[in-house]
Amino acid sequence: MRRSDLAHELGMTPSGVTRALVPLERVGLVSREPDPRDARVEPTVFTPAGERRLAEATRR
Repeated sequence: MRRSDLAHELGMTPSGVTRALVPLERVGLVSREPDPRDARVEPTVFTPAGERRLAEATRR
């Protein structure tokens, strides 16, 4: 998801989302992936470790 779209969904500013995602990138839970259609955009995606952590956090 693009950071600007994520910011809109969360009701945050794009810079606020970036500041929140930096620690998650550092520990390997999310990463930036190049967009083959638009070199200016780097969508944020969950890494496999991030997907596992999300699944654990959302289990009922």
